[in-house]
Formats: sequence, C-alpha cells, structure tokens
Amino acid sequence: MKHLILLTLVLTAFQSQAETYTCYFGNPFGEVTYDSNSQILRTIESSTKRTQGSLARKEKGSAILNVRLQDSGNGEISLISNEGHTLVKMQRSNLGTDGFTNFIYPFTATAAINADTMGDGACETNSLRAEKPEMNLIEEE
Repeated sequence: MKHLILLTLVLTAFQSQAETYTCYFGNPFGEVTYDSNSQILRTIESSTKRTQGSLARKEKGSAILNVRLQDSGNGEISLISNEGHTLVKMQRSNLGTDGFTNFIYPFTATAAINADTMGDGACETNSLRAEKPEMNLIEEE
C-alpha cells in the first residue's frame, strides 16, 4: 500500500510540472513564449537582432490568456486560442531553424497570431532545448 501511495505522489508531481515553449519566427522577427501551467501565450514583436540564442528586442508585445495546448499526435502540437483559432502549430522534427543562428531546434513551427508574429520558425521547450551542431572537421589526406 505504501508503494502505491508513493507511486501516486510521483506521478502527480510529474503531471503538475509546467512546460514552457519558446518559439522564434522571422520576417517580421518575433518571439513567442507559452507556459502550459498558466495557459498564457506571450509575444515579443519586432525583435531586431539575434546573436547566439539571445534576442536584442524592442519590448513591444502582448499576452493572450486561456490558450490551450492540443497534441494532435504524430509529433504535432498546436496552441489554440479560447476562440478556437490555431495560433502556433509545431511539428517535432529535430530539424527546426530560427533563420538566424545555426542552432537546431526540436520543433519546426508556423505562427498565425497577428501581423507582427506570423510565419515560419522553430521552437524549444524547457526539457527539449535547441542544440548547437558540432563542427564536423574532415581530415585531408
């Protein structure tokens, strides 16, 4: 019985952990962060410069409340507004690119939030981070 209670507590702890999704889009440049616990989607619009995973940005943005995460299966995840609009669609590919750096993201993404945050990009989560590829050096003979 003690093992069953302990197992239940461990599973509950895993379920209550929030996942944060961070997505980067280009043309226009933008960043989106979604917290699965609070169900808030935050946008930072008109980001102008990106270097080594950091954005130098104007602090123009917005927050959308009551956004739900929908797992469609086959590695596809969507962020859906309270009105039923698909705001961000992500596909688990391990080939995502932000268009600025050589980082490889776990998700490719398409955003359709507003005129300042739309288009193709890439996403990572706090447990599935973007990776910088190793340099492959070929030895000449």
